[in-house]
Amino acid sequence: MKTYNELYLSTRNILRQRGVEGYNLEARLLVAQAAGKSTADLLRDMNLYTTDAVEQKVLDYTARRLRGEPVAYITGLWEFYGLPMIVTPDVLIPRMDTEVLVDTAKAILTGRKMDARILDLCCASGCIACAIGHEMPATRLVAAGASAFTLDDTTGYRGYNRWGGKFRGGAADGEIVHPVVSRKIFLAKTKAGLDACAGSDCMAIARTESKLQYGLDEAIERCLLAEELGAEMTLIIGLMNMDEAKKVADAIPGWKMWPDVGSKNGVPDVQLDDIEKLGFNFVTCHILEKAAMWGMIDFGKHACQEKSLVYHDTHTMGMKKEDVEQGIVGMQAKNRKRMWKPDKYTLKEPYFWKDLPGEPKEE
Repeated sequence: MKTYNELYLSTRNILRQRGVEGYNLEARLLVAQAAGKSTADLLRDMNLYTTDAVEQKVLDYTARRLRGEPVAYITGLWEFYGLPMIVTPDVLIPRMDTEVLVDTAKAILTGRKMDARILDLCCASGCIACAIGHEMPATRLVAAGASAFTLDDTTGYRGYNRWGGKFRGGAADGEIVHPVVSRKIFLAKTKAGLDACAGSDCMAIARTESKLQYGLDEAIERCLLAEELGAEMTLIIGLMNMDEAKKVADAIPGWKMWPDVGSKNGVPDVQLDDIEKLGFNFVTCHILEKAAMWGMIDFGKHACQEKSLVYHDTHTMGMKKEDVEQGIVGMQAKNRKRMWKPDKYTLKEPYFWKDLPGEPKEE
């Protein structure tokens, strides 16, 4: 029978040998979870003997980790802004980078509107709302989220860059070569997806790109058949004007999603207020990809040409000084809580102060 320390060391060595970067922390978390202890309690009990059942659990958890499952999903917990958060595969794992949003809210509201009403949309684990509520108890918080996934009829060559130029350039339906899978395969895929989320609150969205090559009528028919199977929402890629919106609305009675509201010569294809009346309850909005890529290219070009970070340090991307100071960019420079606090245990556990190299041994 092993001690907790021996079990921790063997787990740590396995993770390290397999290239897991945070092997020390992850081994500690896995052993603590298997033992039903907090990490602080585990450190206190390192010299105690564990059980065969705990050791087997650790082996099972380690195997899952080596198959690529994040440790947060294995343990079901992750720390955010100093708070333990329940985490499942249904949500993304809270990131330390996201803590800047909490810092931003505190900076904006402190001394101004301490009892503000805050809406956290797409809240996932609820980490942001919980952290703000913990830091600012007078705030009134509303956290809302939904689980959904799209069931596509693409063949694996999905991507705006493959057909967007022709589409926005005026090509008519049928003039863009963009094959999709057969109706039968699409509907079988839809049926399988609906079966997988039966009994949950997860929404299945039937998404078709068939309009580009086969026309709007084919896309509408696929959506109707998907709705007949039970899909709660449909999305037709390639819609771009009110005439098409009205045709789809007349044919498809259920909830619908509109693909990005694009523009031509600075004029949007449609107005959201108009298409909402036709049952288009949601709209996709792909903005971050271009913004991030163009920003990186612009900053990188200047840094390479100038061989310095002058452009990086002085360019505000069109933002006013006060916007930068109050916004996310400014908040990144301010102190914020760290997810992992190395001194958290050294202050509490005498164990860490004993038998240090260069120190006299205690009698």
